[in-house]
Amino acid sequence: MKKKLKKALDRKLEVKLPEALSKDNIAELLGDAEQSEKVKALPQKRSIAKRIIPIAASFALILGVLGIYFSAYYNNDGEDPNPASAGGEVVRYASYDEIYEKFDAMHKEYQKNKIKNAVDSIFSSATDDAMIGASAELTDSAVESVADRDDFTITESNSYSKTNTQEADVDEGDVIKTDGKYIYSVTKNGEAVSIVDVSGEEMKVVSQIKISEESSDKKIDEMYLDEIYLNGDMLAIIGGEYADDGTNTFVKIYDISDRENPVLASEYTQQGAYDNSRMIGDILYCISNYFVDISCDDYRSKCIPEITKGSDVCKVAAEDISVIEESEYSTYIVITAFDTVNGENPDVEAVLGDCDELYASSKGMFISDTLYDSSSGSYTKIFRFEYTESGVEYKCSGKVNGYINDQFSMSYDGEYFRIAVTQQIYTVDGDNVSASSTDRTNCLYILNNDMEIAGSVENIADGETIQSVRFVGDYAYVVTYLQTDPLFVIDLSDPENPSVKGELEIPGFSEYLHPISDGLLAGVGYDGTEDGTNGDCKVSLFDVSDPYKPAEISALSVSQGMANCYPSAADNHKLYITLSENEFAVPFRVISYTDKTDSAVYYIRYRIENGELYEVARYEVSTLNNGVEGAVYVGDIFYTLVYAYYSDETQLVSFSLTTNEETGRISLTD
Repeated sequence: MKKKLKKALDRKLEVKLPEALSKDNIAELLGDAEQSEKVKALPQKRSIAKRIIPIAASFALILGVLGIYFSAYYNNDGEDPNPASAGGEVVRYASYDEIYEKFDAMHKEYQKNKIKNAVDSIFSSATDDAMIGASAELTDSAVESVADRDDFTITESNSYSKTNTQEADVDEGDVIKTDGKYIYSVTKNGEAVSIVDVSGEEMKVVSQIKISEESSDKKIDEMYLDEIYLNGDMLAIIGGEYADDGTNTFVKIYDISDRENPVLASEYTQQGAYDNSRMIGDILYCISNYFVDISCDDYRSKCIPEITKGSDVCKVAAEDISVIEESEYSTYIVITAFDTVNGENPDVEAVLGDCDELYASSKGMFISDTLYDSSSGSYTKIFRFEYTESGVEYKCSGKVNGYINDQFSMSYDGEYFRIAVTQQIYTVDGDNVSASSTDRTNCLYILNNDMEIAGSVENIADGETIQSVRFVGDYAYVVTYLQTDPLFVIDLSDPENPSVKGELEIPGFSEYLHPISDGLLAGVGYDGTEDGTNGDCKVSLFDVSDPYKPAEISALSVSQGMANCYPSAADNHKLYITLSENEFAVPFRVISYTDKTDSAVYYIRYRIENGELYEVARYEVSTLNNGVEGAVYVGDIFYTLVYAYYSDETQLVSFSLTTNEETGRISLTD
C-alpha cells in the first residue's frame, strides 16, 4: 500500500464520525435554514495533495446539491488571502489551563456549526474515496520491455548503496537498508524485520524481529511496521499501534551487535498516527499527527498529547506546546527527537497543526499542510523549526496560495525557504463553485526566516500542473504538464528577484528528477506525443549546464509504444538506485498490449556514456501479482524487495551486476 494512501486510511480510522452525520440528524441538518452564519473551517487532512484539486472539480454535482450550505464550508477561514504571507504571533503556552481554554473555545465553535462539519466530512470522505479509486487505477498500468543489452558490465562499484534521499546529510526511513554485509527489510504484513546475511554465496536469514512478540503484554489491536533506520549496531524501527482508544506511533531501538540475537535497547511511543521521520547523525526525528476529537464531551482529557517511555507515561509539557494565535487546528504535530545511541528520554515539541509533507536539511526543518479557503482555493501552510541541542523548536509559520507536489517542492539554504506550488483558480457564481482542469497556474515563492515573502516567480505555465521539482544549488528545475512537458530552469541566486532562465518543451513529462552530476539531470516519467501521453514510460537525460538552453540530450522509451507502463520511482524516490557515477536503476510495472508473457515488474539498469543513455539490462523482479518495494546493492549483487499483492508473501530477489542474471530468491515470510 502506498504510504500516503495508508496515512489517509489511518486518519479516517482514527477520526470518529461526527454527530452531525448521524442518521437522526441528517434530515434536520438539511432542513435547517438557520445555519447561514459564516464560520471558520476547521482544517482537515488532505492526502496526495497534487491529485486533490482536479478530483475536487468533479464533485460539482455533489456540491450543487449542497449549494445552500457550500458557502459556509468554503468561507474564508480568517487567513490572509494574499498569495504568500507570514503567520501570526506564535503562542507558547505556560500552563495546561491555557491549552484547555483553547480547546474549550474550539469545542463551543464546533457545537455552533454542526452543519459545517457535516459538509466538510462528506466532501473529505468523497475525495478520499475517489483518490483510492484513482490510485487503484494507476496501479493497473504498465509496459513491455525491449531486448536486454548484454554488452555492458559494471565498471566500478561502491561497496554498498545508501537510501536515495533528498538531502545528502539527512537520512530517510525505508523498508530496506544494508550495511554491506547484512540486509534489513520489513515484511509485507508489517509484522517483522528480517536480517539477511549476504556476505556468502547464498542469502541466509539469520534472525527476525517480530514486533507482536515484543508487545504481547499491551492491549493493542494491531501493530504495523512502517520504516527502519540503521546506525552502526543500532536498528531503529518505526510503526503504528492501533487500539480502540486511538493510534500511537512507536519507536524501538535494537542493539544488533549480534545479528543473530537482536536485543531491544530502548523504546517509546507518542500519540498520533505516524506521518514521517528523518535522521541526522545519531538523532532520529519522528513526527505523528495527533487528532483531538473536539466533538466529544471528554475532549479535555485528550487535548494534551502523551509520550510513553518504558512504563512511564507523561503529558507533553505545556511550555513545549505552541500555536499560531489565530489557529483553529484541533490536531497536533508531535515531533520527538531521540538519541539512538544513548537512549535518553526523547525531546518533544508539539504544535497545533497538521503534517502533510516534511522537508528537512541539516539547516532546518519545515512541515507543510494543504488547506482551503474561498478567497484563494487551496493554500499551503508552512511550519518552520530550528534545531536545538536536544531536538527542534517551532519558530514561525507562513502560507502560500496553491498546493505542492511532494517533499521535493521545498528547499532551504539556511536563509531562504523555497517552495513551488500549483494554484487552482475557482469560479464562484452565487452558491456554485466550479474549477476547470485548465484554470490553474504555477508559482515559486522564496520566503525569509520570518516566513515572509522575499521574492517570487508567478504565472509559470498557465493551465498546467507541476509534476516534479528539484532544487540543486542556486537553481530550481520545475516540470509542468498538460499535453507536453516543459522543463523550466529558475535562477534563485538573487532571492528577491528569482527568474526563469530557460525552458524546454518535449512530449510526455518527468515525475521524478535526479541530479547525475554538474549540469546533468535524469528524468523518470511518461512518454507521449504532442497531444498527450501514450501510456508508455521513458527515462530522459537533460543537459542543464547552460541554464538558458536546457536540452533533452537522450531519452529511452520503456516499451516502444507496445505496452502500458507505470514508473514506480515516481511515487517513491527511494526506488531510484544509484549504482555508480554513470549508472542507475529504476523499476517499472509493464503490461504488454500483445503478449502477456512480457508483462512483469522490471528493474531497468541504465548507463550514461558520452551524453547518451543506454539500457544495460532488465531484471525481471516479479510477475504483475507482485510489486517491488525497495532495492539495494552490495558489491556486484543487486537485491530487490518484493511484496505479493494477494498474500503476505515477501521475497528478496538478487541479480548479478556482472552477468545480469538472477542469482537467488528467498522468502522472508514464515
